[in-house]
Amino acid sequence: MKKIIYDQYGSLGNLRMADVAAPSLSAQTLIVQVKAVSINPLDWKIVQGEMKVLTGKAFPKGVAIDFSGVVTEVGAQVSGFAVGDAVMGALDAMKGPGALAEFIVVQPQQVVPKPARLSFEQAAALPIVGAAALQSLTKVLGLQAGQRLLIHGATGGVGMIATQIAHKMGIHVTAVVSSKGVESAQQWGADHVINYQNQSVQDLAERFDAVLDLSTKLPFAQARRLLTPHGWYVNTVPTLKDILLTPLANLTRRQKIKLLMSNPDLSTLQSLRQYAEQGLDVQVNQRFDWADFAHAYSTVQQKGTLGKAVLVVDGAA
Repeated sequence: MKKIIYDQYGSLGNLRMADVAAPSLSAQTLIVQVKAVSINPLDWKIVQGEMKVLTGKAFPKGVAIDFSGVVTEVGAQVSGFAVGDAVMGALDAMKGPGALAEFIVVQPQQVVPKPARLSFEQAAALPIVGAAALQSLTKVLGLQAGQRLLIHGATGGVGMIATQIAHKMGIHVTAVVSSKGVESAQQWGADHVINYQNQSVQDLAERFDAVLDLSTKLPFAQARRLLTPHGWYVNTVPTLKDILLTPLANLTRRQKIKLLMSNPDLSTLQSLRQYAEQGLDVQVNQRFDWADFAHAYSTVQQKGTLGKAVLVVDGAA
């Protein structure tokens, strides 16, 4: 089969399409024919070697984490799935084989049935950003209805889902976006939308129970004045230094930094599937044929995207 791989850490230019052996089925696994794969910033961070302490030195490696597809083989000890089932899921980001391939082998707990109202492209776009959004609101922050949340960078993949889920939870959402994202943020349920190109978030008089910085452009030092005296700030891209030092620093301050280290586990995937069936809007605004992977990754890395970008592997949407 064909698969996108790389043989050393470095630039995205190291990615190449190769002919490799198809994955083998075991009694405890499934084989999935991949239909679409999501593009995430974590993809190029891994390829560039930024996570090599966790990803290791064994090569070749595959790329991409979340996917959608159709089950083609079912292990003898696997229940709940049948050949022909449409599924969505996520591989292990650090140790997984990479989802950008014609076929992948998965554990049953890594997939759930694809929501019927989502296309394969939309389903592939949901697991990673959805897990980050849902776990930020619940596991990390534990926000309740009526609390006030500022989402800085609300129209990327995570912001798209976080805005909608927070709205459904009864949280008052202020979304900070560019001019091209204003309409989408309003549609997703934001109570107040700020176009940062016209208004500085630092000029806000309002104070928030939590700030979710998805842009990485609103550091804690600047966000503090926007928080209530006991407010929380979420660091969505913690470094190893952050992981080690933040708990100690939090001991001496009332306003706390929370670290997001999301995991698209089975319960999270099941919750996202329920939200999707209830009408969650998953906007896929850039689609690339997987043969055009080099251009796709370069474009999204350099220019970003409103909503999500996906690579279409098997043509079907």
